[in-house]
Amino acid sequence: MAAKKLKEIRRAVVHWLVYIAAKAGLWLGGCLPDEWVHKAGETTGRLAFRLVGRERRKAMAGLAIAFSRDGKSLAELENIAVSNFRHLGRSFFELAGFYRSGPSKLSSHIHVEGLEHMDNALGQGQGVILVTAHLGNWELFAYHMASLGYPVTVVARQISNEKVNQLILDLRERHGVQTVLRKKRGHVQKGILKTLRENRILGILMDQDTHTEGVFVDFFGRPAYTPSGAVILSLKTGAPILPGFITRSGDGSHRIQILPQVKLYNGPNQEETIRLNTQYISNIIESYVRQYPEQWVWMHRRWKTQP
Repeated sequence: MAAKKLKEIRRAVVHWLVYIAAKAGLWLGGCLPDEWVHKAGETTGRLAFRLVGRERRKAMAGLAIAFSRDGKSLAELENIAVSNFRHLGRSFFELAGFYRSGPSKLSSHIHVEGLEHMDNALGQGQGVILVTAHLGNWELFAYHMASLGYPVTVVARQISNEKVNQLILDLRERHGVQTVLRKKRGHVQKGILKTLRENRILGILMDQDTHTEGVFVDFFGRPAYTPSGAVILSLKTGAPILPGFITRSGDGSHRIQILPQVKLYNGPNQEETIRLNTQYISNIIESYVRQYPEQWVWMHRRWKTQP
């Protein structure tokens, strides 16, 4: 009993420290000029790569699985991993800067391609399912779309650190982005259906192995448990699916690409229909991760569940 209590206290202390660090980072990032924000973020990322051994090992393991057939050396994989940590550190400090400055700064740092696809899809009046990945600074994707006047709701899981979870929700709300917290596997939330009925954009990240309804599809040549909710929702409601991604450019700006509507296969076998469409979307996500490997979250155990 005492050991359990000690574990709970330790967990509460860690959660509090993480929250204080996040708040401090937001404050610091909001005070620094752009060039310092970038340096602070990259320095933080480099330090994290050296100090947070568990996450470093998971990132290296994921990269090895993904690129083992490409013949990349250990040094090449480590270079990608270091760049990945630098990118994530920079992304956090960028969010802090944009949190302080507001929408005007967003528009000067982000270039959007394919808005006509979004406008055409919204014109159908059934809502839009925007599928994306933990690629680039994905939170900025939602912020910027909302700043352009698009009604945006994102689906997200509730993280165990309640204070940090609320901090994230407040950040999104400040930028005009609503959040629907995901429930247990197999449950379709009323909030999700309401979002589509209101002809809003529903943002769904479908590149991770999570506790939600899914199927096994090929990802980098290996079976990966992949959320299928976007496909199921589209088949049930008629809401169009649009893939979209945000990536960092060499000059420090960001590029949003919204792709044309996915033409779903609708066959006689429901399970096979869901799997084939999920595979098709997963292939699109993989193509972007391959193109920008340093901008994806390799510390996530993408292949932890196996058939």
